[in-house]
Amino acid sequence: MQEEFIDTELLDAVELYLAVSGLSGTRFGVLALNDRTFVGRLRRGGNFGQKKRQKAFKYIKANPVKLKRVAAE
Repeated sequence: MQEEFIDTELLDAVELYLAVSGLSGTRFGVLALNDRTFVGRLRRGGNFGQKKRQKAFKYIKANPVKLKRVAAE
């Protein structure tokens, strides 16, 4: 029986990027890896090679999200 491995470091980084950027998982997958199913498969515990993992982190690093300041009420 094969043990399931979830890349929590990658999943957490992608989920945070999606939450802050407002991108959908599909859009992120297309922009970062030209793979519209990437985030869905990642969420389901998909196993990715080092190359795809590096491309996802590289995209996040190269495309920082600018946070908007919210005025205090």
